[in-house]
Amino acid sequence: MKVELIHLTPNALALCAGAMSKCYDKNVSPASVVKYGVQSGHFSVLEHAHATFDIECSLAVLGQLTRHRHLSFTVKSSRGAMSHYPGDYDCPRSIQSHPSATKHIEQTFQIYKDLIQSGVPTEDAAYLLPKGTITKLRVTGNLRAWLEYLPKRLCLRAMPEHREVANEIKRLLAFELPEVFANVTTPCDTCKETKCEF
Repeated sequence: MKVELIHLTPNALALCAGAMSKCYDKNVSPASVVKYGVQSGHFSVLEHAHATFDIECSLAVLGQLTRHRHLSFTVKSSRGAMSHYPGDYDCPRSIQSHPSATKHIEQTFQIYKDLIQSGVPTEDAAYLLPKGTITKLRVTGNLRAWLEYLPKRLCLRAMPEHREVANEIKRLLAFELPEVFANVTTPCDTCKETKCEF
């Protein structure tokens, strides 16, 4: 798993403050965006600034990430060269100690490579790839989209690998914009999930 912040709208809070100023027809400070915008749930002003990340994660996490439809994605093609999937994969600790699982994954990658070498198109052979196969993507979202994404994927019920991705996104955003992201947490106190063991 790798997460890299590659672009953040310059002067993001000042830009959002300018948008908030339009609401009230008076000058608003960046501090006001946090105090009266973020803390009161007036998140629309955060939609004017964006953050873009390069992420390496499993296909399983990709499937969950793309459920967040306010984010924009560009993902590595499965139609490219065989080297796009050299056999890198992630799997939960609960199955890492089972030799049969590791052997199965290695055999699957070998079959994938054999099919390509025998002339099967890569996009067809990709149907065999395990959900743990590592892929690369670029994802962009406005600050509101990230603010709404994080509590859902920081949740202790989230897939551990996806939680790692979310924690790294939060760390990077909190470093750049602590006023907005430093205190993002899981909504355990208001969660309606009845089967949560946490």
